[in-house]
Amino acid sequence: MGRILGIQFVAVALVYLAGAGWLYAGEEAPKTGLAALVDTVPDADKAGRNPGTLTAPDLETMKKTYDEIAKGGKQSVAALVNMLVEPGKGDDYKARYVLHGLVTYAGRPENEDLRPVVREGLLSTLGGNTPKGVQKYVLEELKHIGSTADAAAIGAFLADDDLCEFAAQALVAMRDASGIFRKALPAANGKNKLTVIQALGVLRDTQAADELKKSLSGTAPDIRLAAAEALANIGEASAADALLDAADGAKDFERIKLTEAALRLAQRLVESDKKKDAERIYSKLWDTRTAAEERQVRCAAVQGLAVVRGDIADILTAMRTNDPQIRAVAIRAAITMLGDDATKRIVEALPKAGPADRAALLAILGARRDPAALAAVLSLLKDAEEQVRLGALQAASAIGGAAAAEALVPLVGTAAGNERNAVLDALANMRGNQANAIVGAAAKPGADAAVRAALLGVLASRHAEDQVEAAMTALADQDKPLRLAALKALGVLAGDGQIPTLIKLVKETTDNEEFSAAEGALAGTAARRGDASAQQLSAALADAAPRSAAAMIRALGVSGTPAALKAVSEQTKNANADVKDAAVHVLSEWREKNAVAPLLELAQTAEKQEHQILALRGVVRLLDKDMKDPEKLTVLEGVLKAAKRPEEKRLALGKLQDIQTLRSFELVAPCLDDDAVKDEAAAALVKIAKKNPKSNADAIREALEKAAKVTTKNDVRSEAEGILTQIKK
Repeated sequence: MGRILGIQFVAVALVYLAGAGWLYAGEEAPKTGLAALVDTVPDADKAGRNPGTLTAPDLETMKKTYDEIAKGGKQSVAALVNMLVEPGKGDDYKARYVLHGLVTYAGRPENEDLRPVVREGLLSTLGGNTPKGVQKYVLEELKHIGSTADAAAIGAFLADDDLCEFAAQALVAMRDASGIFRKALPAANGKNKLTVIQALGVLRDTQAADELKKSLSGTAPDIRLAAAEALANIGEASAADALLDAADGAKDFERIKLTEAALRLAQRLVESDKKKDAERIYSKLWDTRTAAEERQVRCAAVQGLAVVRGDIADILTAMRTNDPQIRAVAIRAAITMLGDDATKRIVEALPKAGPADRAALLAILGARRDPAALAAVLSLLKDAEEQVRLGALQAASAIGGAAAAEALVPLVGTAAGNERNAVLDALANMRGNQANAIVGAAAKPGADAAVRAALLGVLASRHAEDQVEAAMTALADQDKPLRLAALKALGVLAGDGQIPTLIKLVKETTDNEEFSAAEGALAGTAARRGDASAQQLSAALADAAPRSAAAMIRALGVSGTPAALKAVSEQTKNANADVKDAAVHVLSEWREKNAVAPLLELAQTAEKQEHQILALRGVVRLLDKDMKDPEKLTVLEGVLKAAKRPEEKRLALGKLQDIQTLRSFELVAPCLDDDAVKDEAAAALVKIAKKNPKSNADAIREALEKAAKVTTKNDVRSEAEGILTQIKK
C-alpha cells in the first residue's frame, strides 16, 4: 500500500560503539569536546571484507559513553545532530553511527529514564535551519523511541513536502497517532495527502472513514485508489456503498482496483463478524460483475457468500453459469462450507433440484465425505435419471463404509452397460477396508458366475489380499471366464501360500488361454513375493515340461532376486533347446548389474550366435547401472574379447570413447586392425585423446598415427593429425 506499508520497524543492534575521552557535563556540552568523542569511533574497515563497517569496542565502554551523553541533557543530543550534514555533502558517518547507537541504547527497556532526554534532543533539531536531509534522519530515529507526547510536534511536518513521509513513518510507529493524521487530512494536498490517507489505512482508523469517503470522488486517481485501499483496510461497514458506487462508476484499471478494495472490505467485515454487511458487498458484486473479463470477481463473490450466508442456493446459482471457472469455484466453496448443518442444507436441496443440479450436489456430498449424507446419496441410486444415479455411485464410493458397499454390490448383477462399469469402479475405489469383506463374500460360490468374475476384478483393483480365498475358490468352477478372472485376480492377491497352486496350474493346464493366465498370475505373484517365489519356482523346475519350465523361468525374471538370477543362469545350460532359449532371453533382459558376470560367461560359451548376441547386448545395456569407470572397463574388455560380430564391437567402442582414460585408449587401439570397425576405433581414440593428449604421449602418438593412416573418415584423420601436432609441440 505505497510508502507507508513499506515501513519496517528495525531494531539494529548498533550498540557496541567506540568511545574514549570525556564529555563536558555542564549546561551546554562544548562542541569541540563532543567532536573529539565522536572522533574516537574507529575508521571504516576499508581493507576488510565489508568496507565501510566499523570495529566496535566492548559493551561497557559503550554504556559509559552514552551515560555521559545523557548527563549533557538534550543539548548534547542536539549538538550530536548538528554534526550531521546533508547526504553527499560531507563525511559524517561517525556522528551518524554514534547517534543511532545512542537511540538504540535509549530504546532498551532498562533505559526508560534516558529516553525522554534523547527524544527531546532530537525534537529540538527539527525545523529551523537544520538541513532537510538531517531532519529526515532525525525523524527516522524517532521511529524507534518516539512517544505519543511527541505526536503533535512531529505531526506539524505532515504539511512539509520534504518531511511528510518521514514524519508519517515516525507517527505510524507510535500506533496511536490516528488523531494527528485525521486532523491533517482535510488540508493535505498532493503526495502529502496520499501519505496521510495511507497512514490512516495502516492504522485502521474507523473515525476517518467519513473523511476518506470524500476522497473517493476526487479528481486524482492515486488519491481515489489510496482512499479505497484505506477504507478496505479499516473495515468500516459504512464505507461499503461508497466503495461499490465508486467501483461501478470506474473503468479499466481503476475499476479493477476499486472492486478489489470492495472485496477486501468484505473480508475485513467477515473477520469482524459483520457478515450481513459483507453479504451485501458479495451479493452486489455477484449481480453486477457479469462480464467474462470479471469472472474472478464472481468467483470471489460466490466463495464469500458461501462463508457469510451458507446458502446452497448461491452455490446452485453459480453452478448453473456457463463459465467452468465459476462452476469449479462454486463446487469447491460448497465442499469447504463450514458448519455442522452444511451437509444437511445440501441434502435438503436435493429433492428440489433438477437432474443436473442433483448430480452436482451429489459430487459435492461425495467430496465432503460426510457419512451423514450417505442415506440421502443411497436413495438416489434408483433415481430416474442416469446422470443422477452415476453421481450417487461416485458419492457413495467417496463416502465409503459398509453400508455403501452393501448397497452397491447387488447392483453389479442388475446394472448394465456404462452404469455397470460405474458400479464396479465405485466399488473398486470405495474408501475404507470394510468393503473388502462384503465384496469378497458376494464373490463366493452361489452367485452368478459373471457377477463373481466382476467382483474378483474389484478385489484385485482394491488389492484386497485378505480376500484371496474368493479367487482360489473360483479356480475350481466350471465356468471358464470365471476361472480366467480368478487367475487375473491372483496375480495381485496371491501370497506365498498360493504359489504352489499356481505352479501346479502352469504345469498341468492344457488350455492355452488358461495357461497364459496362470503364467501371468505366477509372474505377478513372483514380482511381489521376491525370494519366497524364487525358491519355490527354482525347486519346481526340475520335473517341469519345457513349456511349463519356460513359463516359470519368465516368472523368475520378473522376480529379479539373486536367487532367481542363479536359477535362470543355471537354466541357460539346460539340454532342452526351448528351456535354454527362454533362460537366455530372460537373462539378457535382466534389470540388475549382478547379471553381468553370467551374461559374459554366456557370451563366451554360447553355441548359438543368437544367444551370444543377446548376452553381449544385455551386458552393454547394464553398463549404466551405477557402475564406476574401472568396473565398466573390465566389463567392456570382456565384451570385446567375446564379440564375434562388428555390431557388438561397435557397441563396446561407443561406450569406451566416453571413458577418457589411458586404459580405455589401450582397449580401443587393437581394434584399428579390424577392418570392420577401424573407423569407429579411430574415432573413439580421437575422442579419448582429446582430454589430455600429452599424458602418456608416446603410446597415444603411436596409436593416433595408426588411426590417421587406417581411417577412411577425413574428419577423423584431420582431428587425429591435430592432436599429434599438439603432442609434438
